[in-house]
Parts: sequence; C-alpha cells; structure tokens
Amino acid sequence: MLKRSCLIGLLIGLAAFSVGADKCGDGKPKPPAVELKQTPVPPKVFSISNEVEAFRAVGKGGQKQKVAMSLQAVRARAGKFEKAHVYEFDVKGTLISRRTVNVGPNASVDLEATGGNLYLVYADLGDRYANTYRMMCHLNGLIGRGSLVDDICTEILCGNQSFPASDLGRRYPELGRGGNMPDFGGGLIGGFGGGGGGGVCGKCLDTGGGGQFVPVTGCESNLPADPPTPPPGEMIVFQHIPFTSDTASGNSQIFKMGADGSNPVNISNNRREELQPDVSEATQLIVFRRLGVGLHTMNTDGGDVTAINNSGDALFPKWSDSGSERHFILFHIPGSGGNSAPFSRIFPDGSSRRQVLPPRPNEETMGADVLEGGRHIVFARIDETSTLNGGFHQADLFLKNIRDDTPEVRLTNTLDIIETLPAVSHDGTMIAFRARILRDAAGQPVSHDEIHVARIDADRGTLTTLHAIPLSQRIDSVTGITFSRDDRRLFFSALVIDIDTTTDDRRSEIFSVSFDGATLRRLTDNTDFDGFPSAIPLPRRR
Repeated sequence: MLKRSCLIGLLIGLAAFSVGADKCGDGKPKPPAVELKQTPVPPKVFSISNEVEAFRAVGKGGQKQKVAMSLQAVRARAGKFEKAHVYEFDVKGTLISRRTVNVGPNASVDLEATGGNLYLVYADLGDRYANTYRMMCHLNGLIGRGSLVDDICTEILCGNQSFPASDLGRRYPELGRGGNMPDFGGGLIGGFGGGGGGGVCGKCLDTGGGGQFVPVTGCESNLPADPPTPPPGEMIVFQHIPFTSDTASGNSQIFKMGADGSNPVNISNNRREELQPDVSEATQLIVFRRLGVGLHTMNTDGGDVTAINNSGDALFPKWSDSGSERHFILFHIPGSGGNSAPFSRIFPDGSSRRQVLPPRPNEETMGADVLEGGRHIVFARIDETSTLNGGFHQADLFLKNIRDDTPEVRLTNTLDIIETLPAVSHDGTMIAFRARILRDAAGQPVSHDEIHVARIDADRGTLTTLHAIPLSQRIDSVTGITFSRDDRRLFFSALVIDIDTTTDDRRSEIFSVSFDGATLRRLTDNTDFDGFPSAIPLPRRR
C-alpha cells in the first residue's frame, strides 16, 4: 500500500505522481537499464587456456549503460593479466567494436554495454599467445594442405617447448607460399603442452572448414554461428559396436538418437550382429543387414522385425521411394574373380529379386542409392587399373536406368578428385557424395576429404555442383552420408585422427554439417564404432 503522502501526490496530478512514485515506491532501488550476464563461450571461438569469457548485455535493445565486468574466473584459470581485449557483436553476430581495456587489481573492467549485444573478453597474456593467434588465423586459410595443418598444430599447441615464431617459415616453407606468411617479429610461439585445462591440443580447426573466431585481424570480423538446432523430434539411426581396448566387446547393433546426438538407444537390443541401416520415407521402416542371415526390416522403435527371404548375400541395402509404385530395396553382393560387385533389387516380401547392374572386370563399386521414382540409380565405380596421386584408383559417379538396357551415364570424370558414396536427398533433386581431393588449387599434391552436394537431373544425365563442404583436418575418411529429413543439412560418419588406437573401427564417429560447412557438429565422441547414419524422414504425404 502506498504511503499517505504518496496518495496525496496521485491526487494532485500526473506530474506529482511521477515525483511521488520515485520518492515513495516500495523503497527498492530501480534496476539498471542494462546488465551483463555471463554466457557460455560459443563453440567456434578459439582459446588456448580458457582465457576468454562471454557476456550478454541484458536490457532494451540499443540502450547503453556503463557496467562493471568481473574477470575473476579468467584470472583463476589463466593467471594474472593487466589488460584485456573486448570484442562487441550485435544480435546478428557482426563485430561492431574492438577495444583494449585496463584490468583493475580485483580483475574488474568498466565497460559501456549496449542492450542485446554479446561481448567476448580475452585476457592479454603476452606475445606468445598473440603470435599463436596469428598462426591459427593463418591456418584457417590452409584447409586442403594435407597433413601440413596437423603437423603445425601439433608443434604449436601440443609441444612443451616454445620457440621463435620466425622459425616457422624455415620449418614449414609451404606456409609462405603466396607471400601470406604472418610477420611475427622475434616473439615466441607455442609451448602450451596441450594445455592449461583448455584442451587446446585437439582444437586445431576441429570445427571444420576454417571459420573459427580467432582474436586477430582477419579472423575476427564475425562470430561463427552456433550449430543450427535440428527440427524438433528429428532422429537418426546408425550402426554401433562397443569396444574394450582394440577389441570389439559386444555385437553390432542398430541404435537411434536425436539429431543433436542426444539419447542414443539400442533398438536392435539382441545378441545378433545387425548393421547398415537405411530408413524409408514412404514406409517409415528400417531395412538392415543381419550378419549371416540376410536383410530384415523393422519399425523405427525396433519392433515388428521381419526377414526378407532370398537376401542372405545382400550388402548395404537402400530403399527406393518410388511414389505410388511398389517400393523395392537396392543392394549389392560381394564381387568375385576380380569383377565388381553386381547390384540387384528385391521387394520387401523377398519376391522378384533381379540383377540391375552386372559385374565388370577390374572394377569395384563403392556406394549406390536410388533416385526418386525408382527408375534410376546413382553409383560409384572404381577403376582398379588406374593409379593416381598417392596410389589411389580413379573413381567416378555414374547414372543407370534400371528399367531398360541403356548404358549407364558417366556423371563425373575428374583425375584429381575421387568421388564415391553417393546419397540421394529425400526430395530426389540432389545427391551428396564423398570427394577425396588429390591436388589443391595450386596443383600441389594433397589428400583430404570433402563432401560435395550437387543437383542431379536424371532425364538429362547431368550433375551440377552446389556446395563443396570442407571438413576438419581431424577427419580422415568419410564412410557414410545421409541427408537430414528437411534436406538442408547432412549427417555423415567418418574416421577421426584424435583417437589413439590401432583399430580403424574405434575411430568411426558421426557428425552433422550445414551445406556451407560453417557448422560442423560431432554427434558421437567415444572409442566405439558409430557409423552409417540414416535420418528418419518425415512420413510422405499421401
């Protein structure tokens, strides 16, 4: 209840009310117009020893107010520092200011903050850190230089001894190609020993495609976006094998998890060996291979398991989603006698199995999928008589009409790119595929994977590249690809190099990535096998 004097102020008039309310109210001070709230540091912001904090200015958008910012937590992690570098971003993630500020004895900073903006604050820890930032920014532009990036990252970020930054040009002359080597002067670089609690040894461009925020000119203009939130309820299925040390400790099973990597669940839940799942848009059934038995189908919750007769030798099944026609399953069987693996199709009830692509001598196939309508398949063919840079065989993509005897159409013919593992989008207009790059734009030998997305026109037999997605240098080899249910992102499995093992299966992890490569998210992170993801699509509208 208002005091008597305040009530009198109300009766006198609006102006008197304003004064009376300020003086009388409830006795509590008015909250500040803008407050700084600590927020998690975005995932693609680089740091060496957790020497960065993020703050959000909470308040009316555009309103300014001087506030105090505490950096006690940074000081506890990184040690004493007297200056800090403050980066201010608007609501769109665009850098709008950069300033260097003095840090008080109690690790506080006075700052004029703007409501709605984000602030990244880096402790100034000296030339060794600044030189490392410059080098990391330089490496952001070196995607595609083979093992060079990993070698330098290991020397800078994982070693225990710092060294003159000027020595980098002598140790790695490739860095200076094109005259873009940063000028380090005589300062030191590296010697962080994997550390300071920041896990820096594994951070070298592991967010994929460059694009990290690094606090140095050239890598600070925009704040990389957070990975996009998957549509509510989006799920994927995949193959999982548990490992103890370098030996499998359990059976291969089909798992299901959220598209953000959450809540993995075993939907096979048996003692069989089950692998290579693929989900039908039309029927919402999973087809998979049961080792030693053949193909089976089941619901996406693991129920209603049904065997497909006459499929004991089938490998890597793929559904057709052929509109109103009867849905079939494409698969291949092992090649023999130096011939490629022939492809066949079969109906889910085990009937009408027939070969749709015969074997060929001195060739091998690596991946296939069915285009919408069920009339064409796209597949990869490896010419085992060819030898390319690095000892690889040439591999290209082909299109085949499986309803007649017309010859297949060659979609790619590139000597410096090995194209395999094609996957068709749910709307049937695009394919994604693994592209092993053997030479960079300057003609220098390299060896790394990208994922390419292309528009496919089956009637004309043409392929038009839409996106070439660069991947992290921590990713060694892509093993499986699928489109998200809205055809706006990809899920893929790949071998990673940051797991210490002699068994490749333990290095297989699952990722999601946007078409522009800016948001690469690792969905599994363990020493088990996780591979061959397949998105559960939205049910087809009738």
